Amino acid sequence: MKKVVTLLLTIVLVLGIMAPAAFAFAENDAVQPRYFRISTFDIAFDISSSGKSSCYSKIVTYESTDTIDLTIELQRDGGSGWSTIKTWTGEDTGRISLDKVWYVTSGYEYRLRITAEIYDTNGKLLETQIDYSRSVDY
Repeated sequence: MKKVVTLLLTIVLVLGIMAPAAFAFAENDAVQPRYFRISTFDIAFDISSSGKSSCYSKIVTYESTDTIDLTIELQRDGGSGWSTIKTWTGEDTGRISLDKVWYVTSGYEYRLRITAEIYDTNGKLLETQIDYSRSVDY
């Protein structure tokens, strides 16, 4: 009987030591929210064979009263770094999407740079997020 109790106590002790380590591991590797006020941050970018770039972004906030300032920058890399060649902006509350086209010249790599600024009803800046589309060679 004494051996059984000792064995059970040993098992409990070992599990007690391992459980916090397992919890810490799970906590560190858990999926964390990427945004504070933004529930949706979508980007779509493509260039057709004729050079027509399709530039799209949609932002939705958790609070429908939040104001969203959205900026889409079409950028080009000519070998010495990215530069903005076209910019579109929009503002709305709760949700906004911009769907734009622009013809680009061949021989470059292109991408979108999206900036979303979220403001509360008092005009206080709550969050700024910047994200990029995939780059496309044309």
